[in-house]
Amino acid sequence: MAWDQVEHELAAVIATRLGLKPDELEVCLHAAAAATALRVINEYVGAGLLDGADPRKLGDESFAFIADAVRGGAVGDQVHIDEAPAEPDEGAANRQE
Repeated sequence: MAWDQVEHELAAVIATRLGLKPDELEVCLHAAAAATALRVINEYVGAGLLDGADPRKLGDESFAFIADAVRGGAVGDQVHIDEAPAEPDEGAANRQE
């Protein structure tokens, strides 16, 4: 259930970046791919830690894999908060009367 929630959260972010709705097929596919990449890396790191690997050696490579998996295609690089489009506040219009 946690990964399902991650996928839904990613869909919202990706939809905003692509200017689409979160339930559109393209958005859902990008979100599913990104969530799966994160899940696989999470399992890889977890297994390594259980086997006694040095966490400092797992981090850099794993973070690079995550960045590469999420960065590709239409999703692109990170967005800085000051560059992200603002979400409209639906209740704001009612409060300004």
